[in-house]
Amino acid sequence: MGSANGLQILLVDDNADIREALCSILRDCPDIRVVAEATNGEEAVFTAEKLQPDVVLMDVNIPMLDGIAATRAIKAQNSNIAVVGLSANTPDYMVYAMVKAGAFAVMPKENAVEDLYDLIRKAVSSTPRDFAAGASAVPPPYCQGDTSANGSERETSR
Repeated sequence: MGSANGLQILLVDDNADIREALCSILRDCPDIRVVAEATNGEEAVFTAEKLQPDVVLMDVNIPMLDGIAATRAIKAQNSNIAVVGLSANTPDYMVYAMVKAGAFAVMPKENAVEDLYDLIRKAVSSTPRDFAAGASAVPPPYCQGDTSANGSERETSR
């Protein structure tokens, strides 16, 4: 993965200030290049199909097609694209759903400055997995809380 210009990143968030902050963080990484931005899930799926980036940084709560559905669609198109979810106050059941859809991990946005680069590198070096097909796996970093089926059902039935 990656090109001669480094890892290609698609950044997906509906908040322009967040996108700019994340771009600013990633500008300091010599082997990472943001090749496109999207403001909603439909744009994310279209852009990922067109550009085939190495990594999609995906906000969980975005309009038109949420981050969970967009991740599922992107991974169905190309399982080699790594998806890293980004969240702000996202309930555990949604974090689990994001990972099950194919995200390598879901990271709180407030941790981006310290941990984003390392998490991107780990996501790219991991073996592609098909969580949507029901493969079992230990939840990756930042996927915390009760990720059992009962915990998800309990949260969604509230």
